[in-house]
Amino acid sequence: YEFEYYIIVGTDYDRVLKEISKLYRERVYYDLDTRKAVFFAHKIYKPVIWIRRKPKTNQEYAVFAHECLYLVNWMLIEWAGIKHTLESEEAFAHLLRYVIEEGLNKIK
Repeated sequence: YEFEYYIIVGTDYDRVLKEISKLYRERVYYDLDTRKAVFFAHKIYKPVIWIRRKPKTNQEYAVFAHECLYLVNWMLIEWAGIKHTLESEEAFAHLLRYVIEEGLNKIK
């Protein structure tokens, strides 16, 4: 797949938001204190998945996969214009597997 996205890992919330603001060339506000992970999308710039730390527990892997699903939906529905139907479900599933695997490799 030829699509790029960022993954930011960390609990220095001010630094995380500054980095995303820098990527998006506009100020990004978000209350990260209450979240384990967040998916950020922008119409012009590459999407970002933020997670507190590299997944270690099953719950943390599930949270990461949850954010990856948002990325896949954004990529296929918003960016490529593909509706999620029974006929397109396989494309969504394959891309989700790819994004999760690639994302985990990015944060090793």
